[in-house]
Amino acid sequence: MAYIRKRLGRWQSVVRVKGYPARTQSFDSKSDAKLWSSNIELELHREEHGLRKNKYPTFRECFERYRDEIVIHKRSKEMETKLIKYILTEGFVNYRVDKVDSSMIASYRDRALRNLKSSSVNRRLAVISHMFSIAKKEWGYKVNNPVLSIRRPKNPEPRDRRFTQEELDKLLKGNRADPHMKFVIELALETAMRRSEIANIKPEHFRGKTLKIVKAKIKPRTIPLTKRAQELLKFNLPIKKSANAILMCWKRLTKFYEIEDAHFHDLRHLSLQRFFTVKKLSVPECQVISGHLEPRTLLRVYANLKAEDLVHKLKINQDELELLGDGKQTKSFIHISDAINGIFSSLNNLQDKVEVFNLGSEDSVEIMDVAKIVCKNMGLNEIKINLTGGVDDGRGWKGDIKIAHLDISKLKNLGWRPKLSSLEAADVTSQEIIDEVI
Repeated sequence: MAYIRKRLGRWQSVVRVKGYPARTQSFDSKSDAKLWSSNIELELHREEHGLRKNKYPTFRECFERYRDEIVIHKRSKEMETKLIKYILTEGFVNYRVDKVDSSMIASYRDRALRNLKSSSVNRRLAVISHMFSIAKKEWGYKVNNPVLSIRRPKNPEPRDRRFTQEELDKLLKGNRADPHMKFVIELALETAMRRSEIANIKPEHFRGKTLKIVKAKIKPRTIPLTKRAQELLKFNLPIKKSANAILMCWKRLTKFYEIEDAHFHDLRHLSLQRFFTVKKLSVPECQVISGHLEPRTLLRVYANLKAEDLVHKLKINQDELELLGDGKQTKSFIHISDAINGIFSSLNNLQDKVEVFNLGSEDSVEIMDVAKIVCKNMGLNEIKINLTGGVDDGRGWKGDIKIAHLDISKLKNLGWRPKLSSLEAADVTSQEIIDEVI
């Protein structure tokens, strides 16, 4: 549809066609405006006619198909369905899917950031991006993914809220008006369970030494229980609170004791830290308990914890350092800058193919040498390193790898190689950690 109006002494022509962005142009004469609008309508008609055999749907139609055919089979279907509902309120969804460009998505990003956290916006952008990938690869539409061409908002730093012992003592006192909340908090500390997982425990899920988590965030799992967790569940089932009720009680409790910036989920982080430091569990063992499908989050928690733990140990006691294992565990370390360059090198050579590459350094280094590097960078030259001896032929813990070295020849054949050796990477990284922690 085209219409012409006079604005500010000139004739403005506006052409609106479903599935296409509106086009406008101003002219000195009404006849020029009519001629331009007629030419635009003819141009769009010809384009539409040429695509009749493979007519493109609107973004809305594609997104609704994506919701009904793809999202329905995902573990995160409930969350993504809600996100799609919000996205479908945007104006650009009525454009033809091949006409939705990066400027529209960037504009949507900026509007969303006014009311949402960057992490929430990134989740919505990820859903849009996946829809475009499906439309191109599986539905046969010749579309470009506009999300790949825009800047993603920077996610906030992961929470690292740590409760003081005084705060934990207050929380574990609970509240006289709500004595069941003390059990909920202590169970979270003993199991690293999420709030929703605790709320959905049934008596039949408790099997003495194990607990079956049926309604989990990712997938059902069975976790081993500490003796204290067994006692708690033995005398406090069934659960008397919903997930929302637990949240409300938590807010009232933290407000009563004036504990600021405390999330219930922080108990899960604290629990996992205790499994690492007190129980000496490995990342795979903690993964069984936490239910993380990928160990990346756990590895971040573990790595950060161990780095800080090592530095703080040396700050407290500058005479001795305890090192797990026999010190001869051999690892291949790579600096983050080399890792990023390796990733981009592989991506630039893929050409729409799927390839698997090992990413690492060309050599390896013993853990003892890494410990010496950290001591040197902290200026502690006379420190005594005590070895625990470890388990299973000198490993630091159950699940630890004695010798780890990756074959990176496939990636090197593409022209990439790390700039830093394993020892140099450990040296630079330890200094960066020390600068941050100290």
